[in-house]
Amino acid sequence: MSFWAPTVPSWIWSVLVLSFLLGINFFGARGFGEAEYWLAGVKVVAIVVFVGIGVAMDLGWIGGQAVGFDLWGIPGAPFKAGAVGVFDVFVVAFFSFGGTELVGITAAEVRNPRENIPRAINQTIWRILLFFISTIFIIGLLIRNDDPSLLNSATREDITIAPFTLVFTRAGFHSAAHLMNGVILSAVLSAGNSAMYAASRTLMALGRDGRAPEFLGRTNGRGVPVASLLVTAGVGTVAFLGTLFGGILTWISIVIIHIRFRMAYAAQGKSLDDLPYRTPIYPIGAFVAIVLALAVFFGQGYAALVTKEGGWKDV
Repeated sequence: MSFWAPTVPSWIWSVLVLSFLLGINFFGARGFGEAEYWLAGVKVVAIVVFVGIGVAMDLGWIGGQAVGFDLWGIPGAPFKAGAVGVFDVFVVAFFSFGGTELVGITAAEVRNPRENIPRAINQTIWRILLFFISTIFIIGLLIRNDDPSLLNSATREDITIAPFTLVFTRAGFHSAAHLMNGVILSAVLSAGNSAMYAASRTLMALGRDGRAPEFLGRTNGRGVPVASLLVTAGVGTVAFLGTLFGGILTWISIVIIHIRFRMAYAAQGKSLDDLPYRTPIYPIGAFVAIVLALAVFFGQGYAALVTKEGGWKDV
């Protein structure tokens, strides 16, 4: 919002957004789902258009000469700074993947969950390929890894030099900065909406299980856990003071809980055929996920301490 209204303090926008999301979630799963439908729609359209334009630029159909894979032949490409560089970007990259686990939380309020939840999970891998892998692939084809704009966009809050904006601008869309700023705003609203829904429902479940105050488990006539929602919004106001971390640890805990669930399920003599969804290549996939998550976790620490030349950073 500072791109359009630089003189307005950022906390004012934060309060307005938090109030907006709180109002949406008061309508329950229907309000949450309707908001996500439109907010996610903006992202989907933008990404599909971006991939289409990026492919056309790479083939030389628009924006000038065909690039192909030429930029992968310059020094450092396609993995800038080697293993340290890869681990160094995991913190930012992981943020994009956070939220896919929300499918499990919404199961209690989804119509016909035995059919819809497995369908949503199976679609996740294709959405990851479209939204994350394809876009970064296009950026890698069209922007040099030593382009100054990449480093500047990582250290400056300037949407005009962001990779997505640069691709659109070089394709001839001179209002790309405003377009991408609007897309980012919708993405932020979507992320906040999902987080508020997930947190309030988790508090509700804890209250009903006796692991949190009982009043947090109560719902109104529309099935909305009002108390849990207000507590979540209260914590959100505290979050103005800083940034909360811990996403990778959350995913590790989800995988461990999944393993324990399957062990308990088998110990009770129940048939796996009764489960509406079974994770592929279990338990190998679960343990691989834990190992990879730990590798990312410790790799981030390594990248934070070691320079690109292999020496230790001054801390």
